[in-house]
Amino acid sequence: MATATTTETTRVGGQTGKYVENPFTLKTSFVDAILKYQGFAYQAEYMRRDVDNPLNLDLEGKTAYAYKGFGINQQMSYLMNHGFEVVSRYTFVKPHQDIRAYEKQTEIIEAGLNKYMKAHRLKFNLSGNYTFKEGQFNNVNQKNSWGFLFQVELGI
Repeated sequence: MATATTTETTRVGGQTGKYVENPFTLKTSFVDAILKYQGFAYQAEYMRRDVDNPLNLDLEGKTAYAYKGFGINQQMSYLMNHGFEVVSRYTFVKPHQDIRAYEKQTEIIEAGLNKYMKAHRLKFNLSGNYTFKEGQFNNVNQKNSWGFLFQVELGI
Protein backbone atom coordinates (compact mmCIF):
# COMPACT_ATOMS: atom_id res chain seq x y z
CA MET A 1 0.00 0.00 0.00
CA ALA A 2 1.30 3.48 -0.81
CA THR A 3 0.18 6.91 0.39
CA ALA A 4 1.47 10.41 -0.17
CA THR A 5 0.42 13.77 1.27
CA THR A 6 1.49 17.37 0.77
CA THR A 7 0.77 20.00 3.42
CA GLU A 8 1.50 23.72 3.75
CA THR A 9 2.20 24.30 7.44
CA THR A 10 3.55 26.75 10.02
CA ARG A 11 4.55 24.02 12.53
CA VAL A 12 7.71 21.87 12.36
CA GLY A 13 5.76 18.60 12.69
CA GLY A 14 2.92 19.52 10.34
CA GLN A 15 0.09 19.62 12.91
CA THR A 16 2.38 19.44 15.94
CA GLY A 17 5.60 21.01 17.14
CA LYS A 18 6.89 24.56 17.34
CA TYR A 19 5.38 27.32 15.26
CA VAL A 20 7.77 28.87 12.71
CA GLU A 21 7.95 32.31 11.10
CA ASN A 22 8.03 31.14 7.47
CA PRO A 23 5.52 28.49 6.34
CA PHE A 24 6.92 25.50 4.49
CA THR A 25 5.62 22.55 2.50
CA LEU A 26 5.81 19.02 3.93
CA LYS A 27 5.61 16.09 1.53
CA THR A 28 5.21 12.70 3.19
CA SER A 29 5.20 9.30 1.46
CA PHE A 30 4.66 5.78 2.83
CA VAL A 31 4.89 2.37 1.18
CA ASP A 32 4.38 -0.90 3.04
CA ALA A 33 3.98 -4.58 2.25
CA ILE A 34 3.49 -7.81 4.14
CA LEU A 35 3.96 -11.42 3.07
CA LYS A 36 2.74 -14.42 5.07
CA TYR A 37 3.29 -18.09 4.39
CA GLN A 38 2.83 -21.11 6.68
CA GLY A 39 3.71 -19.29 9.91
CA PHE A 40 6.42 -17.09 8.41
CA ALA A 41 5.80 -13.36 7.99
CA TYR A 42 7.84 -10.55 6.46
CA GLN A 43 6.84 -6.91 6.67
CA ALA A 44 8.60 -3.91 5.12
CA GLU A 45 7.85 -0.18 5.34
CA TYR A 46 9.47 2.78 3.62
CA MET A 47 8.80 6.34 4.78
CA ARG A 48 10.04 9.61 3.30
CA ARG A 49 9.55 13.25 4.26
CA ASP A 50 10.62 16.13 2.02
CA VAL A 51 10.54 19.74 3.14
CA ASP A 52 11.18 22.68 0.83
CA ASN A 53 13.13 24.69 3.47
CA PRO A 54 13.68 22.55 6.61
CA LEU A 55 15.66 25.19 8.52
CA ASN A 56 13.50 27.98 9.90
CA LEU A 57 13.09 30.28 12.90
CA ASP A 58 10.57 29.72 15.65
CA LEU A 59 8.49 32.58 17.04
CA GLU A 60 11.23 33.34 19.61
CA GLY A 61 13.84 33.77 16.86
CA LYS A 62 15.65 30.49 17.61
CA THR A 63 16.57 27.97 14.92
CA ALA A 64 13.89 25.36 14.34
CA TYR A 65 13.87 22.56 11.78
CA ALA A 66 11.40 20.16 10.24
CA TYR A 67 12.54 16.57 9.79
CA LYS A 68 13.64 15.75 6.24
CA GLY A 69 14.87 12.29 5.29
CA PHE A 70 13.77 8.68 4.93
CA GLY A 71 13.42 5.50 6.93
CA ILE A 72 13.05 1.77 6.40
CA ASN A 73 11.55 -0.70 8.85
CA GLN A 74 11.62 -4.48 8.34
CA GLN A 75 10.27 -7.31 10.44
CA MET A 76 10.51 -11.08 10.14
CA SER A 77 8.66 -13.54 12.34
CA TYR A 78 7.70 -17.17 12.67
CA LEU A 79 4.62 -18.40 14.54
CA MET A 80 5.41 -21.71 16.22
CA ASN A 81 3.18 -24.24 17.95
CA HIS A 82 1.28 -23.33 21.13
CA GLY A 83 1.03 -19.63 20.18
CA PHE A 84 4.73 -18.71 20.49
CA GLU A 85 6.25 -16.36 17.91
CA VAL A 86 9.88 -15.33 17.43
CA VAL A 87 10.40 -11.95 15.83
CA SER A 88 13.28 -9.78 14.61
CA ARG A 89 13.19 -6.16 13.45
CA TYR A 90 15.59 -3.76 11.78
CA THR A 91 14.99 -0.02 11.47
CA PHE A 92 17.13 2.49 9.56
CA VAL A 93 16.43 6.25 9.66
CA LYS A 94 18.59 8.64 7.64
CA PRO A 95 18.18 12.42 7.87
CA HIS A 96 18.77 14.57 4.79
CA GLN A 97 22.12 16.43 4.66
CA ASP A 98 20.23 19.72 5.25
CA ILE A 99 19.52 18.74 8.89
CA ARG A 100 22.50 16.50 9.73
CA ALA A 101 23.73 19.08 12.25
CA TYR A 102 20.53 18.40 14.25
CA GLU A 103 19.71 14.75 13.54
CA LYS A 104 21.97 11.69 13.19
CA GLN A 105 21.52 8.47 11.24
CA THR A 106 19.85 5.95 13.56
CA GLU A 107 19.62 2.16 13.34
CA ILE A 108 17.79 -0.23 15.65
CA ILE A 109 18.02 -4.01 15.79
CA GLU A 110 15.53 -5.93 17.89
CA ALA A 111 14.72 -9.54 18.80
CA GLY A 112 11.66 -10.70 20.66
CA LEU A 113 9.36 -13.48 21.73
CA ASN A 114 5.57 -13.22 21.67
CA LYS A 115 2.97 -15.50 23.25
CA TYR A 116 -0.59 -15.41 21.90
CA MET A 117 -3.51 -16.68 23.96
CA LYS A 118 -7.30 -16.72 23.69
CA ALA A 119 -7.34 -16.91 19.86
CA HIS A 120 -4.89 -14.00 19.57
CA ARG A 121 -6.98 -11.72 21.82
CA LEU A 122 -4.26 -11.70 24.47
CA LYS A 123 -0.61 -11.14 23.57
CA PHE A 124 2.49 -11.05 25.75
CA ASN A 125 5.61 -9.52 24.19
CA LEU A 126 9.16 -9.60 25.51
CA SER A 127 11.88 -7.95 23.40
CA GLY A 128 15.29 -6.36 23.55
CA ASN A 129 16.83 -3.82 21.19
CA TYR A 130 20.04 -2.00 20.49
CA THR A 131 19.99 1.52 19.05
CA PHE A 132 23.12 2.86 17.40
CA LYS A 133 23.93 6.17 15.79
CA GLU A 134 26.00 7.16 12.77
CA GLY A 135 26.65 3.52 11.81
CA GLN A 136 28.84 2.90 14.87
CA PHE A 137 27.78 -0.51 16.19
CA ASN A 138 29.69 -0.48 19.47
CA ASN A 139 29.35 0.70 23.05
CA VAL A 140 32.04 3.38 22.65
CA ASN A 141 29.55 5.83 21.10
CA GLN A 142 27.72 7.39 24.06
CA LYS A 143 24.60 7.90 21.96
CA ASN A 144 24.12 4.14 21.53
CA SER A 145 21.75 2.40 23.93
CA TRP A 146 20.14 -0.89 24.92
CA GLY A 147 16.41 -1.19 25.50
CA PHE A 148 14.05 -3.86 26.80
CA LEU A 149 10.28 -4.13 26.61
CA PHE A 150 7.60 -6.22 28.25
CA GLN A 151 4.12 -5.57 26.94
CA VAL A 152 0.64 -7.02 27.39
CA GLU A 153 -1.83 -6.39 24.57
CA LEU A 154 -5.56 -6.94 24.94
CA GLY A 155 -7.68 -7.37 21.81
CA ILE A 156 -11.39 -6.92 21.38
